[in-house]
Amino acid sequence: MNAELIKKEVAQNGFYYAEKVKQEEVEGVVAELGKTLFITDIIERDNGRILNSATDMFLHTDQPDANYLVWHCLKQAAQGGETVLVNIEEAFTDLSADHQECLKQIKLRLSLLSPQELTHPFYESGRFFYSPSLLLDEYSKDQNEAVSAFQTALERVPKKTIRLRKNDFFALDNTRLMHGRKSFQSATGRHLKRYLIQADGIENTGSMSLP
Repeated sequence: MNAELIKKEVAQNGFYYAEKVKQEEVEGVVAELGKTLFITDIIERDNGRILNSATDMFLHTDQPDANYLVWHCLKQAAQGGETVLVNIEEAFTDLSADHQECLKQIKLRLSLLSPQELTHPFYESGRFFYSPSLLLDEYSKDQNEAVSAFQTALERVPKKTIRLRKNDFFALDNTRLMHGRKSFQSATGRHLKRYLIQADGIENTGSMSLP
């Protein structure tokens, strides 16, 4: 496993997957992929955050500055916990031209933890940023209709489901793929380490289709 191979696979397919990867390998590759913005241990705990719950997690992208999202599975739940992927470009291009233009004009909150005035565009320079939890309350009627149409399109487009196992490595293009999570059996020690990585000059091969 090396950074150049990961970059190539992510550019072509949107993601890269490898089995039985040691922690030291992960740390080495992550350092080569770009600047690490955040490292988070995703462990089930009762803190009121959906990230740490055992429930379904809706489709979304993560922090817009992050080109790559990397997970290293340290322990999977006894049942469930599958990762769900969808090509955001497919949902977007499935919309009418008017809805596409409306979406290009909207902004979303940067994060749930940031002040409401800190926002980021839904679309900017070929990069998408979207989470239903970060939608604002100030959109026009046309923009709200476009958001609703986009949510419906997300339900229509094909999805890929992957269940990570212990020591599996997974990297995805956070600017073109949305991800979610299926619910899992609680209190079984599920633990993923997440890396958000910023990188310059990422190759984008254009049209992408999930394999």
